[in-house]
Amino acid sequence: LDLPDTGNPYSVIASIQDFHFGRLASSMEVNDDTDMDIQEKDLFDAVNRILFRIKGFGKPEALYLTVGADFLNSDNPQIKTSLGLTPQDSYPSHTVLQVRGTLLYIKLIDFLRQFFPKIFIIKCDGNHDKVASLSMYLFICAFYRNCSDIITNFEDKNFRSRQYRKYGNSLLMFDHGEVPIKDIPGIILTEARELVGMTNNIIYHSGH
Repeated sequence: LDLPDTGNPYSVIASIQDFHFGRLASSMEVNDDTDMDIQEKDLFDAVNRILFRIKGFGKPEALYLTVGADFLNSDNPQIKTSLGLTPQDSYPSHTVLQVRGTLLYIKLIDFLRQFFPKIFIIKCDGNHDKVASLSMYLFICAFYRNCSDIITNFEDKNFRSRQYRKYGNSLLMFDHGEVPIKDIPGIILTEARELVGMTNNIIYHSGH
């Protein structure tokens, strides 16, 4: 895929929410057959569709890529969500889910490095994988610590549940959507007042 430099600067935001890697399902019960191999193929199919959609815009300046936000289906050896209240139908070993999910993300980032000169990794809490995704984010920070094109907030020790970034004259906000939408404007003004004053637009990314 050739993304020529058109001289029109822009960046791509890939807020991957609610992928639920490792979920188990059968068409006998829920009209959907899936497993980890199928889910990996689905992820790369979706990413390739995005790449072909941006082809006409030319080469982007950067990619903003979330990690977490229920990328993993469960959070602990009990195969439950982060609060420990809701059992999940996941791959039967949390170790396998955690390791395969992390290695899949490394594979995804390595693939995307071909097309984006900079990739900003954004930690985004989920209600299914809050702890496991933090471990995944820390692994990614360590794995790419000597790579100038992979940018994290590890050095700032910013592990807050809501994340803010500035691109051009836009403020980007990332969270998982567990806060009522009516409360979001007040939260942004409280948590990112300085960035609000530096930008003209607010772009809010959520899932859940």
